[in-house]
Amino acid sequence: MQLLRGAPHDRPAAAGPHAGAVFRDHYENVHIPLMRNLTGDTFPLSHERHYVRRDGEGDDGHFPEAVLAGTSQAAVDYDAVAVLTYRDKAHFDTNWAFFEDPETSKIIAADEAKFSEWTRGVFLQ
Repeated sequence: MQLLRGAPHDRPAAAGPHAGAVFRDHYENVHIPLMRNLTGDTFPLSHERHYVRRDGEGDDGHFPEAVLAGTSQAAVDYDAVAVLTYRDKAHFDTNWAFFEDPETSKIIAADEAKFSEWTRGVFLQ
């Protein structure tokens, strides 16, 4: 599982009602195809993405997340959750090797810098 955060210019305080639009478009139409191309048959069997919904302007002029239950919207610090499915640990390890390869990781990091705060992202196993 991966927690992702959009770039500062695409966050609610800066982008208002269009928050996340640049992030989502780039992630879906540029980054995922790039990752498929770079990793080939080691790409996850599935890469399901879910985006945080925002329901309009709040009292403070920001566009808060649509929290159904929980303590506060401030606790939601990410813009998307991705669930990646691998055949087995060997499949995961082979795919992860692309992130550890210096050449490939430079390409990935350069693309991620265009649309996300990738350094704030979280991968969970």
